[in-house]
Amino acid sequence: LSWKVNALIRRLFLPVEGSVPLNLAAQRFKLRSQHEEDGYLLALLAEVGSGSRRFVEIGCGRSGGNAAVLAFELGWGGLMVDANQPSLEHLSMRLAHNGAIQCVVAEVQPETINALLTEHGYVGEVDLLSIDIDSYDYWVFKALEVCRPRVLMLEYNAGFGPTRSVTIPRDAVMVDAPKGYSGASLTALAAEKGYRLIACEDSGVNAFYLRNDVAPTIPAQPVERAFRPQMSRLEVDVERGAPDAVL
Repeated sequence: LSWKVNALIRRLFLPVEGSVPLNLAAQRFKLRSQHEEDGYLLALLAEVGSGSRRFVEIGCGRSGGNAAVLAFELGWGGLMVDANQPSLEHLSMRLAHNGAIQCVVAEVQPETINALLTEHGYVGEVDLLSIDIDSYDYWVFKALEVCRPRVLMLEYNAGFGPTRSVTIPRDAVMVDAPKGYSGASLTALAAEKGYRLIACEDSGVNAFYLRNDVAPTIPAQPVERAFRPQMSRLEVDVERGAPDAVL
């Protein structure tokens, strides 16, 4: 609740000054996202335009992931993908009102990402690609060839720090992997395939990128400036001085 109240206060009383990426944090809010990615994403889309209003969400879970606000609230079309069938069935039922959404059960691998997108008609340009599979995120994105998203959201592993360029191996065994053994560092993700890093949301989980030919006046951010350490929801509340946050 404190997050939502803070978002309303920012909206009502804080002027949105400056330019992207410095003004994104002032527009952050949580409606359907895990943290406050909804506000970051919508503010960034307001700057670069909505285009065809199509997205791909890899690792959507029950909630719809980072693209949920687009599917539920704005009526965008998109491809929701997750390996968990009960989660997809739940999401598909909740999104039945939006006929432009496809929900697909699939365990996405680097070897299958291009065939999957081609089969379901998501080739060429889309407005958003979000990858959140807590494992081979780097390798899936590196293998991507058939789709060119304008805006990219990638989960990074802040535990690897802001300077090291590391990722889990492509053939890593994830069953019973220790906590924190997943994904890739922000530095590893930041220099791939013609995209530039724009910002990381405040909780240190997701990073936002733009394709280099999209809104070229929006500058790239150095990794050391954009990086945010990961914080739990409780830690974020404490950091922001929420009165009911107690460690």
